[in-house]
Amino acid sequence: MSSCNICGENIAKVIDLPQLPFTGEFRKPNEPIDKSCRDQAFYYCESCGHGQLENSARPEDVYKDTYLFRSAESKTSRSGCDFFINFLRLFFPKMSFNRIVEFGCNDCYALKKLKGAEVKLLGVDLIFADKKNYIDDSEIMIAGKSIENTDFSLYFNESPDFVFSRHTMEHILSPRTVIEKLFSMTSEDTIFAFEFPCLDILLKNGRFDQIFHQHVNYYSEASFLKLMEDAGAEVIGSCKNWTLWGALIVIVRKKGKKTGSRKYNALRSINDIAIKYALFQKQMEICGTFMNGSEALYGFGAAQMLPVLKYHLGESFSNLKWIFDDDPAKAGLKYKNLDLKICSPDKIDFSKKDILLTALDSSRMLMCRLASLNPRRIINPLNVM
Repeated sequence: MSSCNICGENIAKVIDLPQLPFTGEFRKPNEPIDKSCRDQAFYYCESCGHGQLENSARPEDVYKDTYLFRSAESKTSRSGCDFFINFLRLFFPKMSFNRIVEFGCNDCYALKKLKGAEVKLLGVDLIFADKKNYIDDSEIMIAGKSIENTDFSLYFNESPDFVFSRHTMEHILSPRTVIEKLFSMTSEDTIFAFEFPCLDILLKNGRFDQIFHQHVNYYSEASFLKLMEDAGAEVIGSCKNWTLWGALIVIVRKKGKKTGSRKYNALRSINDIAIKYALFQKQMEICGTFMNGSEALYGFGAAQMLPVLKYHLGESFSNLKWIFDDDPAKAGLKYKNLDLKICSPDKIDFSKKDILLTALDSSRMLMCRLASLNPRRIINPLNVM
């Protein structure tokens, strides 16, 4: 790997992540554990501020029936969807779109909120490729394809007037190709909205646990603006959601011609990121020390990303007895690659238990929940001092 996926300039390896585990899959207790992993590395472009992975997982290996994330089933994701929709309604008070496409629509939680008497809705997502996960909703059309292979004329008499995606761009292997194809398939009047985890916020918060196999590209504000500029679009609005993956929402429209002349400078250097990562590693080491001092340590929050948190915490994680989670659908399950049972916290006496916060992206909500349970200690990996 030698070039940036956004600007084409040389990139450099910043972080080695050997044998990084996969995330997002659970198993029944009687199913065998699968500890398969893959060597990974994080690269950074000092020219435009873009980050990307050295190796990419094949979509068919990740987004299958055992990949359980669904927007409507996650309180955090529902909150993020609502934030996104509310921002759209503020930015477009009349919301006068009649042909709306969401790519990477997941279970169409966000798309359903845009229903209207004269509105035609199309959800595009590879999870519907085999139709097994087809949603029961006659008002939403479904395409089980990638967005660049979706023929809009099969669903609309005219070009879509609004196309959006939430937390999808970071999964796309070749963003320049996809955006250029998407823009070529739509009219000059089409408005686009994109939401994705922002690398600037990840680095500011030191959340290196958010680097994992499914997110191939890590857009800074500068690198995404560069992507849009080169594709012939201009930004007309933006907003940040600091509480959901440090997300950036960007609304764009075409401006008629590609210039590609403007340079967007990276906010950080490779050395800055290396220093930040060293601090993160020290934070994980300190957290491990707190964990090792406990004789009754339990996790709270069966997050999809838990295998990556374990990866960074190392051997200290073996002290956990099991994971509590309020989602009844997860009770009794185990992670595909962890020998940790997920249990309901109901009717449990927490007064003599130490709790490790294991769903870091839901930490604000979970801290309130844990306060009501009154455990002996709460260990937050992001703030253990």
